[in-house]
Amino acid sequence: MIMKKTGIAVLMLIFLSMNFVMAQRGTKMSPEQMAKKQTEHMQAELNLTAEQVPQVEAINLKYIELMRDAKKSGLERQDMMFKMKELSDDKKKEMKAVLTKEQFKKYKKYVNRQMQMRQNGAMKGRQRG
Repeated sequence: MIMKKTGIAVLMLIFLSMNFVMAQRGTKMSPEQMAKKQTEHMQAELNLTAEQVPQVEAINLKYIELMRDAKKSGLERQDMMFKMKELSDDKKKEMKAVLTKEQFKKYKKYVNRQMQMRQNGAMKGRQRG
């Protein structure tokens, strides 16, 4: 049960990171613009070095594109959740290789905070509808 909730939370984070950037003022952003915006948020949260910024942005872009392609693939819901979890785990591994231990701890907290915000927003939307 906990693993299922964790998986769902991870998926929500993935969609949050993509949707947060896309929802900026209702404009559609390219994957490159989305990755740049996401990296700017991470730079502020994690105090990325000048060397880390392009590496993190490249990882963000890679996974934004992979997730977008997965969403367009027409997979069944359960298969989609599995694919998103897989992508999220892969991204986390790549981030861990770029970030310091302290930054990675902050990254995990950042991810959890973003998931909480998304879940709270989703719950508010359900209450209104």
